[in-house]
Formats: sequence, structure tokens, C-alpha cells
Amino acid sequence: MEADLYASVSADAVVKRVNRRMKCLGITLKAMRPRRRRTYFGQFYLVGPDDLVADKHVDLEQTARELGVLMDNEEIRTPSPGKP
Repeated sequence: MEADLYASVSADAVVKRVNRRMKCLGITLKAMRPRRRRTYFGQFYLVGPDDLVADKHVDLEQTARELGVLMDNEEIRTPSPGKP
């Protein structure tokens, strides 16, 4: 009997994977700092080749899975309460 094993991956590592995959398109995924226009842009947003915001409120997990950089047996580690 096999147990369901999930590898825990940090959000920073997933952002780096996404950015490596989209580098050829000139698109960069960025993270917004807390309390700094986050309600408008969301936690993650995309910047296009002209340094203009291409998409706001990007779902990191969904984007990573669509690009194939987050496998089915991986999950994004959420920070513990009290840690940034």
C-alpha cells in the first residue's frame, strides 16, 4: 500500500521556477509586499516586457501547474502563523 507523498516547495522556489519558464516571453512574476498596494495588485502579479503590469491577482499554484513547473506530487508550503 502506497502512502500519498507530497513534496513541500516554498513559494519563493515556485516563483523562481515560473520566472525561468516565462523568461523567453519577457514576462516576470512578482510578489507584492504586504500592505503596499496589495489589495489592488494581489499577492502576485505579472509584468510584461515593457515593464507594464500584464495581470493582477495571479494564483501562484494554478499558474505553476499550467506551466508544468509544479508537479502533481508537490504542494506550495504555507508559512507558519507568526512567520513572514
